[in-house]
Amino acid sequence: MCGIVAYVGNKEAYPIIIKGLKRLEYRGYDSSGVSIGDEDNISLLKQKGKVSDLEDYAIDKNTKGSIGIGILDGQRMVFLIKSIHIRIILVTENYH
Repeated sequence: MCGIVAYVGNKEAYPIIIKGLKRLEYRGYDSSGVSIGDEDNISLLKQKGKVSDLEDYAIDKNTKGSIGIGILDGQRMVFLIKSIHIRIILVTENYH
């Protein structure tokens, strides 16, 4: 099982997704990741450990964008983020 948080809107997605992941963290996941972007750029960030470890890792990374998804999981996380990452691109291209 995994925990998933997504956001599409006008605000910056990263802080909203991180807040949602922290609310799910009590379930005991061992890694987290986010895919954040907009029409021109998408960033994929992942880290073992708690959501705070992901936040520390992301300090100097690009977290700008109004579309994103975050996942808490173990082994399947990278596959899920990559497959959802592709769907986010498709949705944003068809949305406009």
